[in-house]
Amino acid sequence: MASWIDTNWQQDDAVNGGFPYPVGASAPIAFDLTAVYTPWKFSPYINDGFPYIVEINVKEPVPMPAIHEPLIVYASNEHSFTSNGLRILQPLSCITEEGESWDAVITHPIDADGDWTALQTKNIVKIPCWRRGKLHPQLFRIYRAVTAMSSNGEQRRTAYLRHIFYDLNDAWMEETSLTDLPGTEAINHVLKGFDLVPGVNPGVWFTAYSDITEQRSITYGGSTITAALIGTDNSFIHRWGGELYRDNYYFSICKRRENSLDHAFAITYSVEMTELEEDINYSDYATYVMASDNFGHSAVRYLLELSALRPHHAVRKVQFNYASQEEADSAFELDFENYFASVSTPLISYRVCLADLAHTQLYKDFLALEAFDVGDMGTVYHELLDISTTQKIISKRTDALTGKVLEIRLGNLPGSITRKRPYSNTISTGQTAAEKRLAATQSQLDALSLEMIVTHPIATANGKWLITSAGKFIMWKGGT
Repeated sequence: MASWIDTNWQQDDAVNGGFPYPVGASAPIAFDLTAVYTPWKFSPYINDGFPYIVEINVKEPVPMPAIHEPLIVYASNEHSFTSNGLRILQPLSCITEEGESWDAVITHPIDADGDWTALQTKNIVKIPCWRRGKLHPQLFRIYRAVTAMSSNGEQRRTAYLRHIFYDLNDAWMEETSLTDLPGTEAINHVLKGFDLVPGVNPGVWFTAYSDITEQRSITYGGSTITAALIGTDNSFIHRWGGELYRDNYYFSICKRRENSLDHAFAITYSVEMTELEEDINYSDYATYVMASDNFGHSAVRYLLELSALRPHHAVRKVQFNYASQEEADSAFELDFENYFASVSTPLISYRVCLADLAHTQLYKDFLALEAFDVGDMGTVYHELLDISTTQKIISKRTDALTGKVLEIRLGNLPGSITRKRPYSNTISTGQTAAEKRLAATQSQLDALSLEMIVTHPIATANGKWLITSAGKFIMWKGGT
């Protein structure tokens, strides 16, 4: 048996917790040295201050939240976004929601350092956002700021922001016509705008792309650039179709939303989701539609399936407006077919709240849940509610401070950011106040039997001339 004298001992702060340990023994050591290798520690807060054994069992590492970029506020006229800006914020919360629009809400305390003062209207904030689970900051502009004090004395400023894409809503485009252009060329013409004030068109900062190669024509009667691109009537997305994708000062309108995936996810209740809401909306549903245009075409379409008609037909009337007889002859039937397809199906959507998997051992198996993007297709399954459906993500609500996806909504993408089948020209439902006033005025004029002596035709807001039932122009008396 080796003696203690024959054993070489060393002490190293990095080995054996700083206690002595045997090395290079001159003879085999026969006695058990387990206790020597056991790491002991002292702490006044553990084991009443007496020595205790530290566990040496290796545990599976727990993933920690990544440290993401902070929120940075920039001046309203900034365009480089490479500096630390006016302030780096540490807000109480920052929630973004991407869908038909792309908005953010920031809540910040009234702090002694004055960081909250940077949340002024028109300033720009770089907010952490994610694409496919990877950090991809986006720029938002503040359009509203509310400062308040609660009953318990807490003082906060809440800022409401829109994605920088909506700067295009500040630019005005005068009346113009685009003829036989593919998607990208048409968008670039719109971005140039025809501003009344030279040099202030925000469209010059943007680049755009479209994979739509079909050549179409459109006449704009004067609108903002945003309305010209994605408006509900007589817009690019109305005529060429496509789905909108926004990425800071770049955007695209493609047949399928840029970077979107099919079969991207499968969500099952009690595993990946905690809440599920199904919303079936028949408010704009129609089974019998009468259509006409401003060049004399008319048609009727209706559903024949009895199950769709209960308890009765839902009747609607729509009018298409064209710039020429030739355009009306070639486009009316297809436009009506596409319109009827869009209103003869109810809107069905699903709201899904995701489970917080960040601190579970299964997290590594569900990383894809944090990588959902608007436009992705996937499956939602809930056995008790008998719901198993393949849907498209139409909105995504995210905590920008943690990267956690709070909620996704699946269903039909809103018409303002997508239209699978385009219409050739504008649609009038006759339901707006302006259309009702115009119809009433025209009705009164049609009842006139006298011939008016006039010099200047009366034009409506959409550029059409008022006429009597006899086909005579209605004109202003006197000079201009």
